[in-house]
Amino acid sequence: MLVLLELSRCGHEAKPRAREGKTTKLEIESLTLNMDLQTRKLQFIEEILAISNEQLMNKLESVLRNEQQKLDPELKEKLSSRALKANVDIKEGRVYSREEAEAKIKERMGI
Repeated sequence: MLVLLELSRCGHEAKPRAREGKTTKLEIESLTLNMDLQTRKLQFIEEILAISNEQLMNKLESVLRNEQQKLDPELKEKLSSRALKANVDIKEGRVYSREEAEAKIKERMGI
């Protein structure tokens, strides 16, 4: 069984989602990219925790809020587009078995 991380739209919390059967090529590419992004996010969180300057923290919060407001429509469009493409991939048989998906991920990660 392949376990993917799914982000909740409301709270943006990562939560595991079990998935049986086939995995699309798009999902494998997304998993590989998200692993790198997850590492960067964790490093960024560590840096934020070390901030003691309230003005700097206020600026970071402001930048984050402004960027989220700008990116939200773009993100929604990209996610919708990816979901539609994934549905087409599934219908047209462009999928991997769980074993193939795991092998591809391991190959990309050099494991």
